[in-house]
Amino acid sequence: MSYLYLDIETIPAQNDQVKADILATIKPPGNIKKQESLDKWMAENSEQAAEEKWLKTSFDGGRGEIIAIAWAFDDNEVRCNFRYRGESEADLLCWFYDAVTQSMYASAINDITTVIHGSKDLFDLRFLYQRSVVLKEKPSFKINQDSRYNGDKTFDTMTAWAGWGNFVSLNAICKSLGIESPKGEMTGADVWPEFQKGNIAGIVKYNISDVVALREVHKRLIFK
Repeated sequence: MSYLYLDIETIPAQNDQVKADILATIKPPGNIKKQESLDKWMAENSEQAAEEKWLKTSFDGGRGEIIAIAWAFDDNEVRCNFRYRGESEADLLCWFYDAVTQSMYASAINDITTVIHGSKDLFDLRFLYQRSVVLKEKPSFKINQDSRYNGDKTFDTMTAWAGWGNFVSLNAICKSLGIESPKGEMTGADVWPEFQKGNIAGIVKYNISDVVALREVHKRLIFK
C-alpha cells in the first residue's frame, strides 16, 4: 500500500457576484423591530456582516478557491502546486492532477490511501472534489472524499486521534507527540491576508510544512 499525503490552502470566493449575493441576505437581528432602528442597523452593520460571511466562503468548495496544494507519496519529497493572484484555479488543478499522475506508482494506482487532517467529512478532499466539479477538471485519481464509504482509502489523522466527529488541530497532535509544529510564522488564518500581499512563497512554505507534519503524525499513529 502507498500513501498520498495531502493538504490544500484556500481563499474566499473571488467572484464579485458572491459578495453581492451575500450582502442581499444580510438582515438585522430579530429583536430589532422599529423601522428606524432596522435602517440604522443596516447602514452601520450590513457591510461588515457580509464581509464576515464572505470570508467564511474559504471553507465552502462551491464558492471558495484553492491557491496551493502540497502533497507527497510515501517518503518522497513534498511538492506543492500553487498559483499567483490572477492565475487560473482550473490550471492549478490540472497541474496538480498531471503531477500526481506522473509520480504515481503504476503498480499501486488502485491501492493508494490518501492521508489528510480534516474531520469526519474530510475537508481537503471534499473541497478539492467540489472545485474539480465546479471547474470541470476531472481528477486523475479517485479522490474518495466520502470517508463513510471509503474508509479503507482515506486516513484522517484527526479522526484517528480524537474519534469520529471530534476536533483536534494538527498542531495539538504534534505537540502531544513531540513533532515539530507546522504553525510557525503563519497559520491558516493568515493565508488570505498573505495572498493579498503576494506572499506566495510564505504560503507554499506553510503548506509544505503541514504535509511534513501530517506525514510524521500519520507514521506515529500507525506505529510505523
